[in-house]
Amino acid sequence: VSTQSTGGVLSDDENLWVLDVYTDWCGACTCATGVFQKANIQFNGEAIKFATVNATTISLMSHYNGSSQPTFIFMAGKGTLLNVIRGVNVPLINRTIKQLLASEKLVKAGEAERVPFVDEALAKEETAEEEAEEEAAAEEEEEEEEDLGPITVALIKPDAVADGKVEEILEKLEECGIDVVSQVERTLTREDAETFY
Repeated sequence: VSTQSTGGVLSDDENLWVLDVYTDWCGACTCATGVFQKANIQFNGEAIKFATVNATTISLMSHYNGSSQPTFIFMAGKGTLLNVIRGVNVPLINRTIKQLLASEKLVKAGEAERVPFVDEALAKEETAEEEAEEEAAAEEEEEEEEDLGPITVALIKPDAVADGKVEEILEKLEECGIDVVSQVERTLTREDAETFY
């Protein structure tokens, strides 16, 4: 299955698809060829198709990029994920094919609904990635806070503002090595002023 023919898997509502997902750096599983050939003979006449898919070039499979373990994905109903098997376990693959073909017959007859599969291993990886990203962001935030050093609030009295001395005062602060990280201009109420004085 190439990038161009992925649409066949996603638009096919008639067949169960068994996909051997591989990456460029690891290559397709050579065992899968034999497994697929035997299964194709065993399930001849059934609504099933087999394909190898390069996870590196097909965005739909990008979640499976980076694994050197053979990964078999079972899909039907216009790309609905039905199961995932990691590793070449031929009896499990054959048993899964039989179960899914039986389920799909019931779905097509209107006697059952297709149940999407949640790939727990993939969900754990995504959760771990999200947690790592959150941890990195928190560390970065802590570093930024540490870089600020001590923080002091400085008030410029109204008469200095009225005399136009704000810029001069800010320049003197910078000359003394004091960085102004925030500047807010507001008129304090009597109560606010009393808390500072």
